[in-house]
Amino acid sequence: MFGEYGFVPPEERYQQEVQKEDERNEAIGKAIQSLEEPYATALRLRYFRRMTTQEIADEMAGPNSSVNYASSARAKALRGLAMLEKNLDPAVFRYFSNVTKANHKSANYQEKLNKLRTEKLKNKQNKP
Repeated sequence: MFGEYGFVPPEERYQQEVQKEDERNEAIGKAIQSLEEPYATALRLRYFRRMTTQEIADEMAGPNSSVNYASSARAKALRGLAMLEKNLDPAVFRYFSNVTKANHKSANYQEKLNKLRTEKLKNKQNKP
């Protein structure tokens, strides 16, 4: 790989990538902190703790609440995402979007795989 002044050693290139990633993550963190509640919380729960909208609704409703937040949990996460997009540099937002999509895909894949394994074990146990 060639840099501005010629060949860039792999170690230095790696350090540059890590520094870029740290800067992006810092910008994302600051942008999320600047959002109003409940949008910031909904984003944190959805994209960093990988919660489903139902889990977000349960978490945000609290133990003593009788209000059903399930219908609005997804809306809060989407609205927070739209606000975040306005506050971030487009390249940083694309990075955030791509990373979170990849994380969700791998989490969803693991969930499906675990379900299949569980069903397979149940079927084996039920066979005479």
